[in-house]
Amino acid sequence: MKHVFQKGAQIVNYKHGGRQLAEYGIWARMRQRITNSNHKFYHRYGGRGIRVCSEWEQFSTFLQDMGLRPTISHSLERKDNDGPYSKGNCIWASRQTQANNRSTNHVLTYAGRTQSIAAWERELGFSHVISDRLRRGWTIERTLTRPVFSAGK
Repeated sequence: MKHVFQKGAQIVNYKHGGRQLAEYGIWARMRQRITNSNHKFYHRYGGRGIRVCSEWEQFSTFLQDMGLRPTISHSLERKDNDGPYSKGNCIWASRQTQANNRSTNHVLTYAGRTQSIAAWERELGFSHVISDRLRRGWTIERTLTRPVFSAGK
């Protein structure tokens, strides 16, 4: 059986349920993390209650909802790490976006914004400063608002 999928002006033909598409492998691995208790990361997904929506039991629906990933460096990302794999909770994300959304990240909230320490450091132009300041007992406000001075200045 031959299927045609269109995303914008791009038309993709695929046979046999799309098994040759990279997105099929992503979909299959997502399902394995959820359903296979022997999977090495099951404890982070299915083992802690993460589920796949019933619509995504079929690859064709997953592909229709998500489309083709924008580049090979994009991967499937849940916006809410405690939420399901579903159309409303998933995006194709860059590696940087993925890294900022890890459940193991340390996040800081300041001025109504919550970001990972790495995201704050990129935004402020700091390099390995924030964690050090917090370990020394600085407040979040002081940590994020004090400039970094180099030894030579």
